[in-house]
Amino acid sequence: MTQDALLVALISEWEYKKTKGACRFIDGERLEKPPEKVVGTLFRKALITDTKLIEEKTEGFFNADNPEKKLTKSIENGSIFVLLDGDELLGCGVAEKGVYFIECVSIGMVTVREKRRMGVGQTILWHLKEWAYENELKPIAGCWYYNLLSRKTLEKAGMITTSRGFDAELIEKENIPLRTGNPPGELV
Repeated sequence: MTQDALLVALISEWEYKKTKGACRFIDGERLEKPPEKVVGTLFRKALITDTKLIEEKTEGFFNADNPEKKLTKSIENGSIFVLLDGDELLGCGVAEKGVYFIECVSIGMVTVREKRRMGVGQTILWHLKEWAYENELKPIAGCWYYNLLSRKTLEKAGMITTSRGFDAELIEKENIPLRTGNPPGELV
């Protein structure tokens, strides 16, 4: 139920095609950290010397879509983290500080393909949350609606869904017949 006049008008008077997009998360602020499934690892900020290993193990995850977000620039900005087991990369964390909501930091992770479904993503997210709170920032996150594994990982790390985004392609506006206010089917 909503009293948002524009939303009501769009939903009731327009035909549209809906495409599900993103899920947005905030931290549920669960205080107890669950026991780590990945024990004896090192979580730290990435170094420039980690670039080649990260690119190789994450299969180009950081450079795929946006040339402005090159991995080296993100490492220099301090927004990339690594989870290591000795010299072996298990996954990476991302923490991008808010531009408009400066009290927030968007957190996310990528797990090395061979290390998925072993608790690596959850471990990275818990470390990122701790880093956020140590820096007096509120952790938020998002993922594609249909990325069920990412959603479950975020939830296991104590994040809760607050909203869902979608695209609505407006097709046509309904032509409402002139009536005297009688319900449909009732004679005027």
